[in-house]
Amino acid sequence: MRYIKLLLISFLFVTAVNYAQVELPKLSPKATVSQVIGYTNVTVEYYRPGVKGRTVWGDLVPLNKVWRTGANDATTIEFSTDVIIDNKNVPAGKYSFFTIPNNSTTVILNKVWKQWGAYDYKQEEDLMRFTVYPEADDFTEWLTFSFTDLSDSSATFNFNWERVKVSFKINVDVVKQAVDRIKEATGKAKTDDFKTFNTSAEYLADKGIELEAAAKYADAAISANNSYLTHYVKAKVLFKQNKFTDSLKELDLAREAGRNDKNYEFFVSRIDLLEKQVKAKL
Repeated sequence: MRYIKLLLISFLFVTAVNYAQVELPKLSPKATVSQVIGYTNVTVEYYRPGVKGRTVWGDLVPLNKVWRTGANDATTIEFSTDVIIDNKNVPAGKYSFFTIPNNSTTVILNKVWKQWGAYDYKQEEDLMRFTVYPEADDFTEWLTFSFTDLSDSSATFNFNWERVKVSFKINVDVVKQAVDRIKEATGKAKTDDFKTFNTSAEYLADKGIELEAAAKYADAAISANNSYLTHYVKAKVLFKQNKFTDSLKELDLAREAGRNDKNYEFFVSRIDLLEKQVKAKL
């Protein structure tokens, strides 16, 4: 009898433990949103509370107090490279994302990214604070983070909840990042790797920067592959250097090189356009 009682107690204990381990659906489900800006990957992880008929601003979310900007764990934002926010450099890394809601909302990036809510938040661990001004917006039931107005060097970062939208700009110095990668790639390139030299020269010419380096890359591309593509890029570099006569000569070489290339007919319009632009400067 005593054995049976012990067995029953053990069964009830194990059953209780098993019930305690059941994972139920979260009232505020987890979400991840990410966006590539140039070379930079920006990733946000957060839990999405719902309005559910409640008064959000000033009630569920108190005004003038630090808010986790989500539910459960503090929202995090991670940058794979350095970015610029509010005209300040933000080093690559992962940060907790807090706000202090009001008519003028304070946005906070905190260096301690793993936090539950804002209970252990310490202002001395802030990387930065800046002020944004919320806008009225269409109703959003579930807290939503998003990226809009994307370009190769910036994006607008937003969060919407209830009838409020908060936004700010994230910028990256994509040209500097590209130049750094060009220098690294051309430094490692073999002499017959005309594509690396040619694409590097064309990018620099299109941006109107590092033109001496662009000319060297263009010459290296021509040495590796004497084609209408490489002469066209060299002509573009010379055009940006205001060497208009030399640019026209290079375009003549591009036309000559293209005569026996079956793909030339699909490219010749670009050569014609550049020639027109060069002649307009003479």
